[in-house]
Amino acid sequence: MKTIHLKLLTAILIIGIAFTSCNNDDDDDGLIVGPEDITIAIDANQAFNMKNFSASFEQLFGSDRRPAWDFDHNYVNGKALETYQNYKIHGIFGDKIFTVVHNFNIEGVIVSSERLEALGYWGSDAITFTYVYDLEGYIIKLTKTMEGEIRDIVNMEYDANKQLIKKTHEALSRKSIKNKNEGGGDEWEELFTYDNEGNVLSYTNLNWNSVYEYTYLNGNMVEENDYYDGTLEYTYILEYDSSGRLVLRYRLNDSFNRDVYEYTNDLMREIDYDGDLIDDITDYTVGLIRVKRWYFEYDNDTFEYCRTKEYGIDEYITKKEYYEGTPDNLVLVGYSIIDSRDSATNKKTKESIYSAEGTKIFYAEFTLDGGSIIETNWFDVEGNSWQTNDFSAEQGWIFILVR
Repeated sequence: MKTIHLKLLTAILIIGIAFTSCNNDDDDDGLIVGPEDITIAIDANQAFNMKNFSASFEQLFGSDRRPAWDFDHNYVNGKALETYQNYKIHGIFGDKIFTVVHNFNIEGVIVSSERLEALGYWGSDAITFTYVYDLEGYIIKLTKTMEGEIRDIVNMEYDANKQLIKKTHEALSRKSIKNKNEGGGDEWEELFTYDNEGNVLSYTNLNWNSVYEYTYLNGNMVEENDYYDGTLEYTYILEYDSSGRLVLRYRLNDSFNRDVYEYTNDLMREIDYDGDLIDDITDYTVGLIRVKRWYFEYDNDTFEYCRTKEYGIDEYITKKEYYEGTPDNLVLVGYSIIDSRDSATNKKTKESIYSAEGTKIFYAEFTLDGGSIIETNWFDVEGNSWQTNDFSAEQGWIFILVR
């Protein structure tokens, strides 16, 4: 079947909208708001329905974290041109983690979709989805392809309410093979149950021998119980602010697994604790794109130093800092700037080191072999070569910073 490029389909739909507007007194007359509920026959066993495609598509992803995700669709006159997958528990900062562009044929059937490359916490390469539908237009088979290679083939089953209750991964899919420790892949299943409000009540992964059970309050998942081989391993408690954003997640009876989330208009901050000690802090912008991360280092619970990394929009490191003092009162000792990168590998080729006052004091140049740094050469600001043993003990922070 021939497919229509997204821009062409958009143009066709816009022309149709303009034509309808010119021939009706009411500009909204004839336009479809939301998904089109029309069934298009494909063959004796398949049909396409935009409304049912959207309803089934939203259930296919997330697995054990499905309660934390939701979806938005960009409908133009009833057709979803794009779908956005949102990590809803972080409000706007979880928006559009993944963008999926849908490809239609001339009959208006979605024949494939492209999930675009994603950066940030949920970063992934681009992947292509193709579908098999039932006679109502629900997705019953999903094939995932990356760089021309099939990565997973999944068959879906629904209950009478059209809730996804089983995903069966075919044995020949790469994911099935990867999930087996040895000897090739076997078919394996994921199972879902639901409460009366349609929330996922439990998720079972038979390949992991794991079961996850969820409890909800005011529409938010507030407790997660994780079982392995039938034994309760962990209970996670989640708390939210008045806007429904996650502010605390911790493991019950375990003081060493606690995450705190803070929000401003521009940033979301995740603070990870190991007991009473801050382990690391990460700042994110919308899409959970990393902006900066702090790493706190201790010696027998005594703070030693903190180093940071700052990231550009491509998620490559642009700046690093080294602090001493205390976790509550960090004192900047110095920082470094990544001056250049190899265009083929994106590995750094030059890094400059500055004092806390902003004075450049050294720089390092790196020799690459493919994607690996095989040699580091040090220079002072006058361009004089330095050896590692030329640095004083007080300058040891430079080697912590430049790794």
